[in-house]
Amino acid sequence: MRRWILAVTVIVSEVCGVHAVDIAPLIVPRPFDTPRLAESKRILLDNPYDELALFGLAHGYHELGMYPEGVLVYERMIDIGVTRMHYVTSDRAILLDPLDRLEEAESGFRRAMDILPTFPHCYAGLATMWLRRNLRLDEAATYLSMAISYEIEPDLQNCYRAQLGGVRLRLGELDEAMSILQAAKSAIPVDLVRQTYPINEIEAIYEVRYYLAEAYARRADPVAAEREMDDVIRAFESRMAAPPKARVGIMPSGTWEMIEHPDRFRYLFDRWRLP
Repeated sequence: MRRWILAVTVIVSEVCGVHAVDIAPLIVPRPFDTPRLAESKRILLDNPYDELALFGLAHGYHELGMYPEGVLVYERMIDIGVTRMHYVTSDRAILLDPLDRLEEAESGFRRAMDILPTFPHCYAGLATMWLRRNLRLDEAATYLSMAISYEIEPDLQNCYRAQLGGVRLRLGELDEAMSILQAAKSAIPVDLVRQTYPINEIEAIYEVRYYLAEAYARRADPVAAEREMDDVIRAFESRMAAPPKARVGIMPSGTWEMIEHPDRFRYLFDRWRLP
């Protein structure tokens, strides 16, 4: 297909109220492209409607922390009417979260719920957005419980349980939080530096250890808290030393700030120890 098709006309999407996107600037090869991103761009140069390549492009920008570009790719997918719209609207909302476009993000998550009411990721995504900001925690707990009930992947269930433990922790329900987090920890491996974990397992590891560290700190047990935090840091540093493909997916709610600002590891831990 001729490449001049890439210049698309701006129209209004009936799905999310966003404008159609000229994808041409988003598929220009760049020196920092990961193999996945480069391959997606190559495919889209010949066929700008290839759904798998569009997903790969969006995920590739997500991996690199290029959230505005990822949002634009999802808006392109909304415009052309891809088949898995519940994924698209939910994943777009996930990228709107770190951009602090919260109303748009919430709308996207709720749109995904309308499209597929049993889709666990949209419930977990909305709950995580509130958890990161210590907002609407009762609502977050409800949505995480729904995500757990709808999820069929054990590792993702553990990830959501860890987040639910984080919510209970922030609500001041320390005993309940510890019970949830300890149960989640017992269900995941203990070798945090292994390089062959599936993505979902990585996220569960990070979430559980992060919130356990906070729980121990709130219990005035700094030794246990630091042990958990050191495991998170060790695993994180090991992942960041790995090739980009091996780092896919380490964006759970607890470690968001760590990934953006690795120098703040100890700041986070010190913050927990304040009254």
